[in-house]
Amino acid sequence: MNEIRGVGDDLTITRFFAHPRERVFRVFGDGGWWGPDGFTCTEAVVDAVVGGAWRGTIRNDADGTEYGFHGVYREIIEPERLVYTFIWDDPGPDTPDHVSVVTVNFAVVEGGTLMTFHQTPFISERSRDSHGQGWSEAFDGLERMLDAA
Repeated sequence: MNEIRGVGDDLTITRFFAHPRERVFRVFGDGGWWGPDGFTCTEAVVDAVVGGAWRGTIRNDADGTEYGFHGVYREIIEPERLVYTFIWDDPGPDTPDHVSVVTVNFAVVEGGTLMTFHQTPFISERSRDSHGQGWSEAFDGLERMLDAA
């Protein structure tokens, strides 16, 4: 069950991983999988405590351009739930002070883990849909990391 749903300023992605919930939670939280197809994660710094900061950088493999992003953890219930803010260092089409909130739930299901990823608000459908595609591709990388571990 893999689904991307964008409604209004909300994005929800549901993704099944054939791995135990504790492992999916841990690898998700480590962050080295960040970045859609054609990008490499060059920085993943995580202080996984409530109030702790996280930050990442991804590099476009074609032209070397780097994009940074960061946030703060608001809620951590291991291995069930993460809530954190998401802010682009260089906002591009978003406003410079635009903050979205990401909520990720990890549920035990037959054969593995069902992850439900929710991000809101977005300032436009274009931004929401772009993030939907990017996150979905990044979750492909998360799955590859889970399969390799």
